[in-house]
Amino acid sequence: KLTALSLEFEYDSVTEADELLEHLQPPSTLRFLRVDGWNGERFPQWGIHQLPNLGFVIIGNCKRCRNILPFSGLPHIKTLCVKNCGELDLWDVKDEDGDAGKGNSVNSSTWPCMKSLELLSLWGVSKLQSLPSGIGGLTALQKLYIFECDNLKTLPESIGSLSQLRHLYLNGCSK
Repeated sequence: KLTALSLEFEYDSVTEADELLEHLQPPSTLRFLRVDGWNGERFPQWGIHQLPNLGFVIIGNCKRCRNILPFSGLPHIKTLCVKNCGELDLWDVKDEDGDAGKGNSVNSSTWPCMKSLELLSLWGVSKLQSLPSGIGGLTALQKLYIFECDNLKTLPESIGSLSQLRHLYLNGCSK
């Protein structure tokens, strides 16, 4: 049974990559997903609810990507790493009712859908200006790494309510 899937794309295969990712139907046994170099703007929704075991997501070098996976279908996600996704400006986080919170307007009721998240790493997400105040709902979060997010200006007060947080690293966030 397939438990890990790593997809690497080359820049000149934009059309094929979009089509491939859109038609991908990963098995429900998938625990690890890595996508690197994909040049689409929005991740497909391909039945993310059918991936109940997905615990590790790494998204890197997706330079045109504006939003990532809807996390309401990933109740067991433990690790989320996003690196060099400079256009990312929309966090598609939905609560159990399907209501979406966008960017800085995400409220605390939408974040508990990632209640198992232990590690959040953001590297080179240059459009990120602030973390959503709802981040306080990530009750299992132990490690928060933020590197080279040039436009990050503030951290929300709710970060103080992360009782399990043991490591907070900020580096290269010049504002």
